[in-house]
Amino acid sequence: MPRPAHALASELEQQEWKKKLQQRLQELEIKLGKSVRLWTMDEHRIGLKPVIRRDWFPWWEVPIAPVYWRFEWCWV
Repeated sequence: MPRPAHALASELEQQEWKKKLQQRLQELEIKLGKSVRLWTMDEHRIGLKPVIRRDWFPWWEVPIAPVYWRFEWCWV
């Protein structure tokens, strides 16, 4: 089964964001003068989630299927 990925996602932008995150956390620690912890949370999503079926890919490629997620977000 191919791994779902948003059709408009940019791998380069994601990698750059991950690289900058550590630097931003260190800058906050210096600014505040104490350690900083990063917390994440998930939100409730209501809507259509694409169903990925089988697809053909060359054996040497990582199978990634472009999808368009259609959700409305709601914080509980």
